[in-house]
Amino acid sequence: MRSEILIPLLVMLGQVGCGGGGGRTGPKGTGATNSAVIGAAGGSITLEGVTVMFPPGALTMDTTITLTSTLEQPPETFDTWNSPVYAFAPEGLVFAKPVVVSMDFTGSPTNAGLYWSLPGGGFAIIGPNNIIGPNNLTANVPHFSKGFVATGSDPIVNCQAGLMTIISGKVTDDQSRPCPGATVTAAPAPPVMTNATGDYVISNAPAGSSVQVTAGGSGGSGMKTVPVTECVLNGRVTIILTGATCP
Repeated sequence: MRSEILIPLLVMLGQVGCGGGGGRTGPKGTGATNSAVIGAAGGSITLEGVTVMFPPGALTMDTTITLTSTLEQPPETFDTWNSPVYAFAPEGLVFAKPVVVSMDFTGSPTNAGLYWSLPGGGFAIIGPNNIIGPNNLTANVPHFSKGFVATGSDPIVNCQAGLMTIISGKVTDDQSRPCPGATVTAAPAPPVMTNATGDYVISNAPAGSSVQVTAGGSGGSGMKTVPVTECVLNGRVTIILTGATCP
């Protein structure tokens, strides 16, 4: 049986408005799809610039997961947007633990947010959000739906006690060269995953604690202790492997 979780803090938008769509601009999807069977052990699935990472225990049984790059546009309340509208199926699937959605987008990262469709209609920014690169955004999501990236004046609010946070970053040698084959572990925290851009991602780190992130490979090792607060807007941490020589 799937157990429902509390939906993270949402900044609500109005319902889809009426009227013409003249002058509306933004990336359009390709219609492509990708499916994979993922079970209780966790896993990931990627389509174009989107990766969904399932921590162990997010699903309680083997489930066919499908991502679609839709040909849809966002609601008419959006004049511009920064990614295609992606569909995540089975629609309405609720996770025992939040899953991590990493999505590429175009344009400025200022005020970028992941807008997620709601069961009752309309879209909302889903949090916590963490921009982990100039054109990539990562967020925890509690259920499957449709989503896209857009920018605007809606605040990205993460300052609520008990919210799960995201720590992400790259592993490099002391010459700032990426070490893509490095092994990253964290304690205490759920297993570490890798997103589409090669960054490590630690999801659901408990607020109010400290996480020790350790990396090793290419003849070197490194470690950082990361404090996790209730208000993490950017939990990006680079781990340097001292003594390593990375390609």
